[in-house]
Amino acid sequence: RSSDLKKYVEANRPYLGICLGLQTLFESSEESPDTPGLGLIRAPIKRFRFERSDLPVPHMGWNDLRARRENEFAETIARRRYYFVHSYAAFADDVA
Repeated sequence: RSSDLKKYVEANRPYLGICLGLQTLFESSEESPDTPGLGLIRAPIKRFRFERSDLPVPHMGWNDLRARRENEFAETIARRRYYFVHSYAAFADDVA
């Protein structure tokens, strides 16, 4: 249930949200505009819109993840590569 996940994250417990797991934390997503998110991050998820036409959407490929701060996932994340297929992102300019 969404209320259980919201309580879990609000208790500052570790949570690694990828794809839908990340979108869930936000207020809304252009991918499913009629479905509200948990609103833990006060911003929407938006479809990639590039000014350069040579950048493909969806973005597909192997990438590294980098932790922004030390946490229990940081060491594990740094040693692996992850395959992504995505067309949506959170933009820092939108965060309230």
